[in-house]
Amino acid sequence: MRKLKRPLIWLVAVLFVWLNVLVLGRLLHLGPAAPPAADAVAPADMRPVVRVGVISRYAPTLIYDAYQPVMDYLSAAGAHRYELKLSASYEDAAEQLRRGEVSASFFGAWIYARLGPQLGLVPVLAPRGEDGGASSRAVLIAAAASPLRSVADLAGRRVALPSRDSYAAHWFAATCLGAAGLAVADLDSVHHFGYHQTVVYRVLDGRFDAGVVKESVAREFGGQSIRVVARSGPYPGPPLVIRAGDRSPALAELVELLLSLDPGDERDATVLHGWDNEFDLGFVAVDERTYEPVVRLLDEGGGR
Repeated sequence: MRKLKRPLIWLVAVLFVWLNVLVLGRLLHLGPAAPPAADAVAPADMRPVVRVGVISRYAPTLIYDAYQPVMDYLSAAGAHRYELKLSASYEDAAEQLRRGEVSASFFGAWIYARLGPQLGLVPVLAPRGEDGGASSRAVLIAAAASPLRSVADLAGRRVALPSRDSYAAHWFAATCLGAAGLAVADLDSVHHFGYHQTVVYRVLDGRFDAGVVKESVAREFGGQSIRVVARSGPYPGPPLVIRAGDRSPALAELVELLLSLDPGDERDATVLHGWDNEFDLGFVAVDERTYEPVVRLLDEGGGR
């Protein structure tokens, strides 16, 4: 019996000492945890913020994928921190810029011609086209297996269009159909969708017989069973727009950084290919005169 008591006494003693050490340790570590070492704390980016808008031509996730890399490039290369600000509609993007919520905004050619001059907005650069200028094109597409071979074949057919504020939609109604001797009334129906990619999807799933989109969007779906039926002539591409008279250093930096990208330089080409494919060839400088043909087309069609 005594032999059993002795180990038990030792066990109780060891537990007592262990408990005291545990309590003492807790007492010595009362209070907040020590801050991390100075070199482990990431420095806050205290640079001035420049917000850049963009019209809602694509779904929000696609806009972010296409334009956020542009903001990342500008922030890494410039003295400011650039942030992307989305909009609810084409007109909302114009109002954001007018109110000063953004310093610049990526517009479409048509929405600039319709609202830019009256809101005191001016274009400063646009994507470079294959001709070296600020040119873009719209295209009429059909599914690869479709019997449609020309614009004239659209009689009695359903056509999907992008936003009413897009140049592509106006080209189709004002020029494309007329050249084939047709009018909108000769079609079964037309329907406007908010995003260019949605137009392609509605053609691919058979809900519409044909659709109209920017050529750069059609190229994204080149391997997905669509075929170009007709192309527009070149027109001024979508501009980056600012408020007239804004000569802030941030805007000067933004424009300089984008215009300096050379698609012939291997490093710059790698940067450009990570953005929307509309930017593959870099940018060129533009001004109000560049968009005079679009303004005239709008005025002739009574679009103001």
